[in-house]
Amino acid sequence: MAYGNNLWVAVASSGSGNRVMTSLDGITWTSRTSAADNLWRSVAYGNNLWVAVADSGSGNRVMTSSDGIAWTSQAAASDHVWKSVAYGEDEHGKGVWVAVATNGPYRVMTSSDGIAWTSRTAAATNNWNSVAYGNNLWVAVASTGTGNRVMTSPDTITWTSQTSAANNSWRSVAYGNNLWVAVADSGSGNRVMTSTDGIAWTSQAAASDNDWKSVAYGRDGDGDPLWVAVASTGTGNRVMTSPDGITWTIRTSAADSNWNSVAFGDGLWVAVGNGGSGNSVMTSEATSVAASPVDSPVELPPSVSCAPLPAVVGAVLNCTVTGGDAGIDILWRAAFNPTVAEAGVTLDAQGSGEFSFTVPAGAVGEELTVELVEWTAPLSLGTVGGPVPTSVPSGEGPVPVWTLGLLAFAGGLVLRRGSRSGRSAQRVG
Repeated sequence: MAYGNNLWVAVASSGSGNRVMTSLDGITWTSRTSAADNLWRSVAYGNNLWVAVADSGSGNRVMTSSDGIAWTSQAAASDHVWKSVAYGEDEHGKGVWVAVATNGPYRVMTSSDGIAWTSRTAAATNNWNSVAYGNNLWVAVASTGTGNRVMTSPDTITWTSQTSAANNSWRSVAYGNNLWVAVADSGSGNRVMTSTDGIAWTSQAAASDNDWKSVAYGRDGDGDPLWVAVASTGTGNRVMTSPDGITWTIRTSAADSNWNSVAFGDGLWVAVGNGGSGNSVMTSEATSVAASPVDSPVELPPSVSCAPLPAVVGAVLNCTVTGGDAGIDILWRAAFNPTVAEAGVTLDAQGSGEFSFTVPAGAVGEELTVELVEWTAPLSLGTVGGPVPTSVPSGEGPVPVWTLGLLAFAGGLVLRRGSRSGRSAQRVG
């Protein structure tokens, strides 16, 4: 997945004729016709062109698009297993595309236009999984090789092996704020490595030994540097963040999907993955925690009440929102573990609204909560099948960090966060 020209584009390795999807906001997604049903592994944007590469297909392992919507097959330099593509500059400052592969005699190919490709010799016959450009240097990382799982090039043609910080299975590399950061899905306590020049690398401790698949650089809500990595393993903790690429903090992922790619654009972090049920996208808005409440569409948090209580499995709980501003769009979430339901609510002229949800069988014996995303701490409705609490917790947010994107290509409701950003719920299809 990548962001460019005010558009999010993701590519997939499965699907029938629809292995591309696009979004203007990272939340509502539309299926697009892929140029071929190949195993598309990477996509990037540069010089008014989208380019994707695949690890399958005969003579068509590249596809290009000028708008992210209509795609055309292109011939790769060879039918290698292409894993990553990136856009940058050569030593003369001219735009160039570079892709790396995990097999074949060359394992690097370059293109000046994304259409005509030329094979290049990699520094070693390693399994190269990711390539990136920054500060006049190209860097690629690999999952195989002995002490040489990094290679660099100033011109995209001549590649030099560099000593990796560890012989881990390095899956992703990115550049930002004068630092290179790579993440791995193997290793004990050292699944991150960093470099200031792309040549000398230092091991760093990941927030946990999850299988980290992708790392990206962006900004937080205050405009400060922020690194984000996503993983395909872990229980509720498949995101980690760092302000400097060195010290990492675990974060609660929106779901335990196999998150494969993360990117930043237009003040929004977006991750895509597979293995979830209708939740293969999660987003996190770079909202300043120091923002004054007057900047929000609501001066004071609305409140919610639900009935009937105590909650009983199979019962429909009707919830009423009061005390908000007229016409704003908010998102309420009912949850125990995991989320039970989410509902977008547009408040009426009196600042009120309603939503309902059915208590599932899996909630029996669990504490059920309802919260207004980005505003209040969870309101406890008590233990399902148990007594109603005599008091409820209170507090100010933002509480949740990651929100699931519920995809509905054939039609249906897509839930969106909107209490502080002004975004509203939409129907698609």
